[in-house]
Amino acid sequence: DVYKRQPYGPATPDLSRVRTVRIWYEPEGDGSDPVERRIKFAEMRFLGNRWIAEGIRDPYDEVIVAPGDSLSGQDFRLGVLNNKENADYIPPIDVRVRNNVAELEQALQFTYTDLEPGNRFRARKDLSGSFGEDYLDYGELNFFWRVPYRDGMPDPTQTEAEGYFWIGSDSLSYYEISVPFAQTQQDATGWVEVSVSLADLSNVKNAPVDSLVSWPEMDRANPEVRRGQVKDTVTQNVYDVTVRGRPDLGRVQRYYVGVRYRQQDPAAPTLPPYSGEVLFNELRLRKVNRTTGYAQRYTGTLSLPGVGDMAAEFSNTDEEFRG
Repeated sequence: DVYKRQPYGPATPDLSRVRTVRIWYEPEGDGSDPVERRIKFAEMRFLGNRWIAEGIRDPYDEVIVAPGDSLSGQDFRLGVLNNKENADYIPPIDVRVRNNVAELEQALQFTYTDLEPGNRFRARKDLSGSFGEDYLDYGELNFFWRVPYRDGMPDPTQTEAEGYFWIGSDSLSYYEISVPFAQTQQDATGWVEVSVSLADLSNVKNAPVDSLVSWPEMDRANPEVRRGQVKDTVTQNVYDVTVRGRPDLGRVQRYYVGVRYRQQDPAAPTLPPYSGEVLFNELRLRKVNRTTGYAQRYTGTLSLPGVGDMAAEFSNTDEEFRG
C-alpha cells in the first residue's frame, strides 16, 4: 500500500541504487499564513562524473594502494576541474556560449603523490546498456590529455610518465592507446590532442600474438596480447597500441583512463618518485562512416580412411571492416 506510512529503518540509504526521488516544500512558521503561494519546479540535474578510481597498481596490475588509502607515501586522488569553479582551468576546446553564458566544461583530474617507478593508477567508466555502445559507424576517436603539472606549471622532469586509454569490455579485453607525454606535441597550455582512426586501431588485432607476455604466477592465465602503432590523424604523433583479448568496437562496455610511470630498465638506477596532476578531457567520436566493410572466413576438412585427417582455414578482411 503506497499510502500507508512505513518506518525508514533499518535500511541504509545507498546513492548507487536510487530508484525514487521525492521533493517537498515546508513553509516556515505554523502554516496559518493565509497568503497563497505557487511554486514552479523547472529542472533538476545531477552534476559530476561517473568515473570510478581503481587505486595504484604494480607492473603486473595488482592493487597495492586501494582508493583512498596510502602506502609509503604513494597516493592517487580522482577529481574534476571545470570552468565555473576553477578560475585557473583552461579547457582544450572552445566552450559554447548561450545567452552570453558559457556552458559548463570539465576535465577529469588525476592527482598523485610519490608514484614509484613501474607503478600506475587508473579510473574506469561503465557504459549503459547490456551490450554497451556501437562505434563501428564512426571513423575517429578523439580525446585530450594535459601533461603532468606540478605547482601550477608543467613538470618537464617527469619524462617517463605516460597516459593510457583503454576501450573495450573489461580489463581482460580492450584496445590500449598509450601517450608518452614527453614525446608528443602539445599546445601552449600543455594539452595534447589525440585523434586516432578506428579502422587503424581495429587493424592492430591482425598483428601476431606477443609471445613474450607472461605473468610471474603460474596459476594466472597468459593473456593474448598483440601490439602495433597508429599515427595521429591530426598531429602525426605516433602512439603504441596494445590489444588484449578480443575487444569488439561494436560492443564497447567500459573505458579505462590512467597514468603509468614507465620503468624502461629495472637494472638501471632507481628514478625519483613522481608527484603532480594530469587532466583528461573531452572523449568524442567523429567522422560518421557509412561505408560497409566485409570479412571472409573459409574452413575445410579432408578425411582419408586409413591415412588421416587434414584441416585448413582462411580468413580475410577488407580495409573498411571494423570490429
